[in-house]
Amino acid sequence: DVPPVLRNRSCAGSDLDHLRPFSDICAILCKSGAEAPQLAATRVDETAATCTVLSAEFVEVDADDRGPTLVVFVVGRPILIYRAFLTNSQQAFPYNFILHEHDFLGLVEAATHLNAHRPVASLRYPSSSHAGAIVVPPCLGIPALWLAARQNQLFVHPLPGLRFRGITALHAPCCENGLFSLVHPSGTSATVAQVHALATLDGFPDGQASFELRGPFPYARQIVQRTPRVMATKPGSGFMALAVSEAVVENPNNTGLSVDEDPLGDDWSIVRVPPVEAEPPLAPRTHSQYELWIEQTRTLSKLGQYRFSFDSDEAVLSLTWISIPGFPENSVAVGTGVNTGEDLTCRGRVLIFSTRDRDPGVIPPVYQRSVKWPVTVVGQINNYLIHAEGSKIYLEKWEGGSFNKLAFFDLGMCVTSLSSIKNFLLFGDLRKGIDFLQWKEEVATQTKNLRRLSRSPPSAPITVLACEFVVCQKSLGLVALDHAGSAHLFSYSPHSDGREGDRLLRSCATFSMGYPCRASLRLQAESGVQSVMMASGAGELLCLRPIDDQIYRTITTLLGMLCTRLPFRCGLNPRAARGHDGPPSLVAPRKNVEDAVLLRLFAFLSSPLQR
Repeated sequence: DVPPVLRNRSCAGSDLDHLRPFSDICAILCKSGAEAPQLAATRVDETAATCTVLSAEFVEVDADDRGPTLVVFVVGRPILIYRAFLTNSQQAFPYNFILHEHDFLGLVEAATHLNAHRPVASLRYPSSSHAGAIVVPPCLGIPALWLAARQNQLFVHPLPGLRFRGITALHAPCCENGLFSLVHPSGTSATVAQVHALATLDGFPDGQASFELRGPFPYARQIVQRTPRVMATKPGSGFMALAVSEAVVENPNNTGLSVDEDPLGDDWSIVRVPPVEAEPPLAPRTHSQYELWIEQTRTLSKLGQYRFSFDSDEAVLSLTWISIPGFPENSVAVGTGVNTGEDLTCRGRVLIFSTRDRDPGVIPPVYQRSVKWPVTVVGQINNYLIHAEGSKIYLEKWEGGSFNKLAFFDLGMCVTSLSSIKNFLLFGDLRKGIDFLQWKEEVATQTKNLRRLSRSPPSAPITVLACEFVVCQKSLGLVALDHAGSAHLFSYSPHSDGREGDRLLRSCATFSMGYPCRASLRLQAESGVQSVMMASGAGELLCLRPIDDQIYRTITTLLGMLCTRLPFRCGLNPRAARGHDGPPSLVAPRKNVEDAVLLRLFAFLSSPLQR
């Protein structure tokens, strides 16, 4: 059927294969080692009549692999990939193989063109000894898989298209590193031959324009020689803004702006001189010097030609693209903060840049304003600029060559994040959780106001690093990502049940992701569904996607059975590990988020366990 491990008979320790961790989801479950042979024989008898193996082939994915990779096609199963491994006492052939779980769970159906092609093609080009391998399923409707490996670790990527009949490497003057494929177009019985070239990115330097497949996802790398801090992109026009920094030695003679040169020199509340004068350090200190780079994606090899250097001790805190009447179409708004000491006033600036009609080099801001608070958030709603100065939110309109304040709102301690959808705003706070606000314009009465609809319960404070909306048809969810690596899901209800609703957001779920996430992006998953992509501090990409209630109940039941019937790694329950360990909430924790990574375990289970 689908054994988790394929061992040679002479290998010691094969009698203990049933004692496997939770990740080996095909392990035989029995009470003692003596029952393993009997249970294994029973499983073979039950599945021999229904298990149809279409083909099995070896392929060498990478020259540094410890052995070949085995690809097996079984009807009613995903594409099965086994990786060779050696035991401590084993030095060479015969190999042992272990099942590699991947994320592409399309089931293999009865073969429609098995004899028309070789299912597994090894890719070798003159420029490199190994480029991986491509696995073409014997049926249409599921994607072909590109296998790549590095340091004996396998990476699996899908090929675009679901109707490949065969594919192989192509060596020709017109396409040195290319592919030749046979494709069966939809709605016809003909077979089309195609020549493919490996994708490259325009604007990247030579040698860096191709995608690297030996990673969790294909990527192209651009070396910037600085530390990236904040990035904002505008996919529609192909613009990118990047704030970078480098460590420089502090200049002891730099005293900053004088009172006469300071735009806020008339504000007596700003503390500019510390109450105690300290001795200068024996060794010069270093600090981060920030720069802003603006470039288009098609000319990324020239990244840094449009730049702006910020003042000493000035850090970029927020960055976003805006389209406000009165400014160039592709303008970027920047919020900064200047912190020179705990006894001095922390200040900031709001700046707007544009590269239109500018020559490469240092570009001045088309607008700037100094404030006596750090500008932690900048954004846009309709045609208005919105930014946060500490704990205050300001909504402004560009009129007569300056920004006029239309509305403001006092939030908690310090605003850390902002998200908007239509005329609704979601703010994250350093300690007070999230606030759900609405911007409303009454045309009849010509009134405009910014009012709070609801907020997270103050009895359960949350340090929010990022916040975002999720949409499922007519339902709106609010997501808060905290410093402990947990995602909090809320919903707004205009009616209160005595504990939640109305002025307090209804808590729907709390899900531990393991590592803090500071960046989030809302994407259209399908018609009427918008999910949230999150980037964690451990280099992971996570997705929070809303699903139908009936599908969720089915998934919850299935995962509950998997966690009950299968062994745990080191005795740890994978569902309990996703629970939030924090202060008690107003109501009992609700379980409305499930770990979809565990779902793939079921696809690779042996038939007796699936039943």
